[in-house]
Amino acid sequence: NAIHFKKDTFHFVAAEGVSTGQYVYMGKKAQLAVGNVLPLSELPEGTIICNVEEKAGDRGSFARA
Repeated sequence: NAIHFKKDTFHFVAAEGVSTGQYVYMGKKAQLAVGNVLPLSELPEGTIICNVEEKAGDRGSFARA
């Protein structure tokens, strides 16, 4: 929750290379790293991805590896 240290809990499919207890950052300013969630416009060409959502929160109905 945003009031408590800006931490929220989400459930989603983990990418290969994500480990238990690892922090996952989301948003436009997130660093390009395994497990982090970024908009497609922020990814450099040739980046390997594992999940694409058409609309935010649709759980990857567009493409999933």
